[in-house]
Amino acid sequence: MKAVLALTVLLALALHVSADVYMHSPRGSNNRCDEQNNDRQTTNRLFNSQNNAAGGVPVAPSVKYFGGSVLQLEWTNQHSCGPLGHTQCDVIWQYSCSEDYKDGTSQDPTGDNGGNTCTNEVTTANFADDNVGYHEPVTYFTDCNARERNKGLFTAEENVNDGAGAQATRQNPGGGTAALECQEERDYYPYWHPTPFRDLVILTTNQTRCDWYQSQSENVLGKNRCDNAAHNNEAACTGAGAAWVQDPAHGIPAPRCEESRWSRDNHLGSGQDGYMNNLNLTIPDIDEPACFLRMRYNITSGDYDAWNIDAGKNGDLSPVQDDPFVQYGEMPLRLNIDTNQFGRTFEDRSYVFQIARAPLRAVTSTIYNLAVRGRRGNIAQVRNSMEYDFTPQRLKLSVGDYVHFQWTGSNHNPAGNAGNGRNRWDRSNIVQMINNDASANYPEPLESQRLFDRKDTAYLAAFIGQAPAGGCLDEAAAAADDQSTQNCAQLNGNPTGFFDLGLIRMNTSGMYNYMCTRNNDFTNRSHKGTLVVTAFGRRAFLILLLIGGLAGVGAAAGGIYFVSRRSGAGFASFNRSSFGSRGSMRSGGAKSAGSGRAAGSHGSHRSKGSSFGGSMI
Repeated sequence: MKAVLALTVLLALALHVSADVYMHSPRGSNNRCDEQNNDRQTTNRLFNSQNNAAGGVPVAPSVKYFGGSVLQLEWTNQHSCGPLGHTQCDVIWQYSCSEDYKDGTSQDPTGDNGGNTCTNEVTTANFADDNVGYHEPVTYFTDCNARERNKGLFTAEENVNDGAGAQATRQNPGGGTAALECQEERDYYPYWHPTPFRDLVILTTNQTRCDWYQSQSENVLGKNRCDNAAHNNEAACTGAGAAWVQDPAHGIPAPRCEESRWSRDNHLGSGQDGYMNNLNLTIPDIDEPACFLRMRYNITSGDYDAWNIDAGKNGDLSPVQDDPFVQYGEMPLRLNIDTNQFGRTFEDRSYVFQIARAPLRAVTSTIYNLAVRGRRGNIAQVRNSMEYDFTPQRLKLSVGDYVHFQWTGSNHNPAGNAGNGRNRWDRSNIVQMINNDASANYPEPLESQRLFDRKDTAYLAAFIGQAPAGGCLDEAAAAADDQSTQNCAQLNGNPTGFFDLGLIRMNTSGMYNYMCTRNNDFTNRSHKGTLVVTAFGRRAFLILLLIGGLAGVGAAAGGIYFVSRRSGAGFASFNRSSFGSRGSMRSGGAKSAGSGRAAGSHGSHRSKGSSFGGSMI
């Protein structure tokens, strides 16, 4: 009997190389914590990234985003994506929130003792430890281990371990675990059982799939499970005397689905418009103590119909084989193909952040987040990550909008990495450039700067709240000791790397070029940015005056304002989306009987297509 596939499509591919993906804004970990080397210490600390060990930035104090504010996401992926690319590609953005989520706290806060104190992989035994990170509920992980894998999926000629539960997939045939992640859910989207993740945006090279992706998203569709976790389908579940139940949908809008951003092969860099691939999200107006973002990246092959293939083409019938010889005239050529990677998912996640409600003064305006990305080091030392830069590097907004100037940095960069100020430490500030000249490298004097309306605000942005014990060094002493924590000229007096200037209302139109005095190091690295404040935005203020009931609408006092927040704006293809509603560890709530789909004899489900050959979308 032909096994049946579930509602799914795989994210995935690569040949014998890593097709890495790295999140740069917000700060992506790539499973790093406080190790002081350019490669991460633990491959699967919080999730199975499949990425090169050199990416990611070290742990730092958490940031706080205001509800309703616009956050620009930025990322790089190694292989092509988007229209006219050499692969089929999808990028899935999700988020999850729980008061229990954490990055893992370094036990070496200053970094003076070598770090490497929060790099252990999270397990069911250590997840409560302060120095261990935590991103998925333990029950989610144990249910995945117990649940029979979906045997209706295309696995090519891979010998998938039937004894490893839903941790075993074509991409992970041995069924090894990675932190508390469920590998089957990681490799396939949309997943057919309940998850702790909310969908945000789907970027795809095939937009004809958008309706299906959106209709199958857990945002809008409840997902089924057996109350005996061993069973993955209704027939097996009820046949064993257990209940097949449906957890409700997350109750938020379906994710946005758009064409993938273009990028070229074998390259971690800018997209088609000269800026890093980016996407804007509007953060929901909620209070959440701990959330993180998750992105998954797939490239897959056009060598077979990955959308419609299933388990009936496994084994000797697989259209792709490992490292095959193909006849080319009278001689064979050898191809580099690994079938557990012909359909492959790569992943990165942000560090944990907080969401808070915006102050009342800003509720009728748009708030834009302005931060710092990258880490300490030269371009070779920070490979796969980035040298310091502002994000967004160029931001366009309107008079009356707010900018949330906020960034964080780490004390756990490698000791030998190039940079200025105290060794290993990230520190950043903002000052307007002299004469507002983007090519300049001196600051405009405090008295004449125009980036900030108030001089005390400009001073605070420049010196980032430093108040070291014993006070700041004078100029001569600072010149003699750039490692001193009293060297405020090098920003060493800020002990953590975190700085929050708060919400600043932009009241005057114009272009403002600014830089970081510590990291802007001409011929070594540029750390500059630009704000463009326009006099009139796209916000629509309509004054409707009710004169004589419905008789007319005119101009008079006592009108009613209807405020429509404008969408994100900027130079780098800003788009707007929403996180939706509160994210929890488990969808929870009342459980109702769910029909699901009847399963085949092997506990498998029928899919619209085995996604891109073996791992998600």
